[in-house]
Amino acid sequence: MDRMVEWKVQLTRVERLCYLDFMFEAFLGIWQFLLVFGVGLTLGRWFSVPLPYGHRLALSYGLGLSVFSIAYFFIGLMGGLRPEFLTPFSVLLSLPAAWAVYREAAPIAGGIKRAARSSPLAFGLMTCLLGFYFLGTLVPEREEDSIWYHLGVPIYYLYHGGFLQEVPYNLPSHYPMYGQLHYALSLSVGNDTTAKVFAFLQFFPILTLIYSVLGRLKHSHGVLYGCVFYLCCVHFRLPVMVNVQRTVYFFSFLSMVLLWEALDKRSLRVLLVSSFFCGMAMGTKLNALLFCYLLQFVLILGWAIGTKPGLRKSISYLFVHSGVAWITLSPWMVKSFL
Repeated sequence: MDRMVEWKVQLTRVERLCYLDFMFEAFLGIWQFLLVFGVGLTLGRWFSVPLPYGHRLALSYGLGLSVFSIAYFFIGLMGGLRPEFLTPFSVLLSLPAAWAVYREAAPIAGGIKRAARSSPLAFGLMTCLLGFYFLGTLVPEREEDSIWYHLGVPIYYLYHGGFLQEVPYNLPSHYPMYGQLHYALSLSVGNDTTAKVFAFLQFFPILTLIYSVLGRLKHSHGVLYGCVFYLCCVHFRLPVMVNVQRTVYFFSFLSMVLLWEALDKRSLRVLLVSSFFCGMAMGTKLNALLFCYLLQFVLILGWAIGTKPGLRKSISYLFVHSGVAWITLSPWMVKSFL
């Protein structure tokens, strides 16, 4: 009897330790998201073009995500994708990132309160959906595509010299991976739970951008239902997978919104940023060539035919958009060719 009691006590201690370790891995995913967001907020202050507040928040996160992605790429060329380098590098960046997030916390909290008051039912539905999705991220990774591709390639880099390289018997190691390289840090400091929590939190900049875009239509009571509708899309398959779908959709949607702004205001600066994010979408997953780059190319053609801004401006917009987008993707093309 005493031995059974002793076993139960030991089991309780093990369960408690596992629970604490599990929560710590999830916390690391939140830290990684705030790190990227904080760096993006710092960079976003240099973008002087007037945009709605929600647009600016999404733009800031996009800048942070892009800067880290490109930094990981060049670090990988030098063999730096290793835990002993990535961890201190990220910890050092945490101090300025934390200060940037702290400065922006009050306006963000105020915006959330106003959104909740505008439509309590839609806000409650959105909160429930996000809660269920978050529970899905706490399930251990079991999906084959995620294990051998989205997680398998970064972890191979981590423990095989830290270089971007071909992974034996793994064709996706030739694909562009601006999104997956973030999982190298997730796996350096945590595990697959850290990567899934980081991917899950990308819902928030997407929802912020949706809310901001719909809010410009002056239908305040129906704006949050657009966010609810987006969360109900079946392509998520519940975020129990470490995939990059949300990253691709975020870059594509952000690029499209900024492209509309650029064409509406005829702003070359906004067009440059939009084209850059289009390239980031393609550099995350190649199917963005179809539903991001090609779609935007057709949109610019339609704008040129419909508004007739002049042959020179039309051609310059097409060349700038394609040039910046393909230059952003080109490091992965060169890497795979070599």
